[in-house]
Amino acid sequence: MNRLARVRFGAVAALCVALPVAGAQVVVGTVTERHSGTPIGGVVLSLVDTSTRTVATVLADAQGHFEIRAPAAGRFALDAKRIGVARTRTDFFDITTGERLERAIVVDQITPRLTRVVTSRTRSGLPLGRMRVQHELVEIDSTASRFD
Repeated sequence: MNRLARVRFGAVAALCVALPVAGAQVVVGTVTERHSGTPIGGVVLSLVDTSTRTVATVLADAQGHFEIRAPAAGRFALDAKRIGVARTRTDFFDITTGERLERAIVVDQITPRLTRVVTSRTRSGLPLGRMRVQHELVEIDSTASRFD
């Protein structure tokens, strides 16, 4: 191998080592429920910058664990959301180049308010009063529920 080829090879090797480290800012942690301490899976976690722009997103695994990579060193917050969980945003924190930072996310469970929809092929004016719902029910007739 001639001198120029060795220099090129060395430069490429140095870049291969340096690039993963430059982009290795990682935030790891677990999402848990505030009162029971139970891990909660399926939570969508977004890493947001100081202008509240989402820069990375991951899904917590079944045990509530997550690992999210920051695109660069900087100041960020974590935003956690899932049906049945109150949306939660952490305080902003700093992460430096190559740092592996641990952050616990504690969320409050809530009861989702879902609208009930009743459809009927032939009947209208169903006895909604007996269904024990108030202002939570939408009745759609057969014409409105067609998809063609």
